[in-house]
Amino acid sequence: MIYAFIGITVLWLFLFCYIIIASIDFGAGFFALHSKLTGDEKKINHLISRYLNPVWEVTNVFFVF
Repeated sequence: MIYAFIGITVLWLFLFCYIIIASIDFGAGFFALHSKLTGDEKKINHLISRYLNPVWEVTNVFFVF
């Protein structure tokens, strides 16, 4: 019984971490859309690509795991 509880706890922890990381990725998409509509694409796209690349890699690791 204890092993099942530990397994379920680990799966819920992974799901929670994935939801947090995916929300960062999802929010960046809306931020990029807003910058495209307002005309600030050049500054914002560089900023998003610089800081979001590691987040995308972590999200891909969760998909593989």
